[in-house]
Amino acid sequence: MALDERGMIPEAFDEACQTYRPKALFSMPSLHNPTGAHMLEDRRRTAAAIARRHRVRTVEDDIYGFLVEDGHAPLVSHAPELGFYFLSLSKAMAPGLRVSYVAVPRDQVAAVTAAVHATAYMTAPLMAEIAMRWIGDGTGARMVESYRREAIARQALTREALRGFTYTAHPAGFHGILTLPEPWTPGTFVAELRQRGVVLSPASAFAADGTAPPFVRLCLSCTRDRAELARALRIVADLASEPPQAHLAVV
Repeated sequence: MALDERGMIPEAFDEACQTYRPKALFSMPSLHNPTGAHMLEDRRRTAAAIARRHRVRTVEDDIYGFLVEDGHAPLVSHAPELGFYFLSLSKAMAPGLRVSYVAVPRDQVAAVTAAVHATAYMTAPLMAEIAMRWIGDGTGARMVESYRREAIARQALTREALRGFTYTAHPAGFHGILTLPEPWTPGTFVAELRQRGVVLSPASAFAADGTAPPFVRLCLSCTRDRAELARALRIVADLASEPPQAHLAVV
């Protein structure tokens, strides 16, 4: 579905509903992965109205919403009778804190409860206790603010390192996309970077229809510190400045 820097384009969603009659929409309106697009309030209301008109369920993944200070209300809040809202603490607090939350329409509570029970049985009590305490005593809020500041700093570092290239990302996002200069293709670029010790994701890893736009995704939260990120970015920028070598071609 078409999107721009403000996220999913409502008109494209409406057209898809008329053409394909979908049962559900899966969305990441806050810091979409991999593009970093962030849907503003007016689009959220419009998209919810379209979903309501076509009776399309909305499944909202808000895993990165915590990075946006004073973020917008969830998409599902504008059509709660249709919306399934998912949130996890593994990004916002700690990777090992495997605790998630879900808000669902009233008529779906029993079905979702049964599905969770069948797949995971229950959340580990210790994890739930830690989550409750960190949320209650402010530890979680302090961690969120720390991650947000670090994400902003790393995005600024990345924009500077990739100056002169087409790099798109939200100022507080964990990810960004680098549009490759011709004649680079994502496959050859990623393969050569791997040889140099840097791992990126090609566009094809995120393409549901098999198409592969000429970009790669950079994950800025994987490195241990900014110095390591800066070294990796220098390698990326140096390679993007070079033409692909003949030996990269598959024979």
